[in-house]
Amino acid sequence: MQFFYILIPLALVLIIYLERKYVKEHDEKYSGLSFVTMSLFVSGITWFASFVALVLLAQTFVDPPNSIVGHLAFAAFFVLCVIIAVQNRTYRLYFDEAQIIRTRIIGAPMISTLADLKRVELKSYSDSSSETYILTFTAGKPVKIPIGMMEGEQLAKLKTLLGRYIR
Repeated sequence: MQFFYILIPLALVLIIYLERKYVKEHDEKYSGLSFVTMSLFVSGITWFASFVALVLLAQTFVDPPNSIVGHLAFAAFFVLCVIIAVQNRTYRLYFDEAQIIRTRIIGAPMISTLADLKRVELKSYSDSSSETYILTFTAGKPVKIPIGMMEGEQLAKLKTLLGRYIR
């Protein structure tokens, strides 16, 4: 059963490949737009969480719990941890003066036009590094943009663009 440990680097290589393919595909698709992405700090935390979850997932196969239900529950939990981490690492926000597009690896891109924007609310939880913009459009659910966890050359441009709509 020790051979399950070899799945850890294989899974990490597969995850890296899928993430890079996804990001490259969307960067080409939205090449005329500015973009911001999650910061390196957030990315580092999610890589660490993915690695730990994969090690613990392999451990559930090497030394399984006494019941099959426990085994499946642990396996499902660790797979879910990896999926959530990948979702956070592939979060990208493309924008220009007319639209905002939010993409993640799972699910369709959310495309919103700024003409449909009803309200922008800025929430700051402790200081300026934890800012979150809440965008409310005429149709659909509010969209939360965690600006405090994002980085990119165009971050100031995005803040200025959203700042115009704050009431």
